[in-house]
Amino acid sequence: MGEGKWRKIVMEKQKEANHHCQSCGEYVAHVVGDYLECHEVYDIDPVKREFKLVGFVCLCKRCHQFIHQGRLRVLLAQGTITEKYYHEIIDHGNRLLENNGLKKNDLSAEEIKNPNWHLLYEGKKYSNNTPTTTTTR
Repeated sequence: MGEGKWRKIVMEKQKEANHHCQSCGEYVAHVVGDYLECHEVYDIDPVKREFKLVGFVCLCKRCHQFIHQGRLRVLLAQGTITEKYYHEIIDHGNRLLENNGLKKNDLSAEEIKNPNWHLLYEGKKYSNNTPTTTTTR
């Protein structure tokens, strides 16, 4: 996608979100250390092993960290964050899911280990960071 295009998308989405997390609604001031973080939204097809990029969403730091729980666990193991902070993030995200009648749909360890996943983006299918000749729509 490239850094320039990514920055443009982030700025557009932050403007659309108007300082509010698009998951929990929290107001975010957009100052150093407190800003909306842009995250990709995918349709995931576990049968075809495809991630199709369908959009972007702006999230507060807590909601974005909840999405990246694997990274959060690594930070906890490294001692970069406290166990209290870790549980605050997990509790925050779980409350949002529960309040909206949603549940986690984690991929199994076996699904994640399988290297044959593909990314569909702008009509192209990418495998191992290399676009294939397959065009989709």
